[in-house]
Amino acid sequence: MVDGERLSSRMQSLGLSQSELARRVGVAQQTIYKLITGASRSSSHLHRIARELNTTPAFLTGETDDPDQSAPPKPELSHDELALVQCIREIEAPDREALLHLARSLPRADRSAALAKSWTEVLPPERALAQMFEGLLMAMDRQLPLDEQGKLLARRLPIGLSQLVDLLPAGTVPAGSKPRRSRATPAPARQ
Repeated sequence: MVDGERLSSRMQSLGLSQSELARRVGVAQQTIYKLITGASRSSSHLHRIARELNTTPAFLTGETDDPDQSAPPKPELSHDELALVQCIREIEAPDREALLHLARSLPRADRSAALAKSWTEVLPPERALAQMFEGLLMAMDRQLPLDEQGKLLARRLPIGLSQLVDLLPAGTVPAGSKPRRSRATPAPARQ
């Protein structure tokens, strides 16, 4: 017979809700609820429940007091990581490459602060950006659906940013772009 307190305690120590444990095991949430409350004495899924709780059926039934005794080793990948791997395996090769590229482009926690700082060093002053965005928004057709407006802004943003290159701090012109030359004042006409 499953010890509901042990089951509940193990779930709490791992931060799992009844519904999350049920989802991972592949049973109804009601099954987990009944085991915890004692409305059900056992389950044919007890071995999978124990595995998700990093313990053994013997611990959950009170046959042993050591939750780690004979427990399977902790998996190298978390349940969510395993689910991601499974999803990736089901994706066609070209889409898998695109997904991998996207995943590599996501900022990592250790890079996010440096990334934010680098943007403030590279972008023009807030006042100039605000004026650029005002210009872009003024040219928008407000009758378009919001997603269409977003696409239009995305297409126009590079143009707006390229016009701000001359406002960048010295020495921070992005690679591949050239600062606009200031127009020379015409020389006075000779008489």
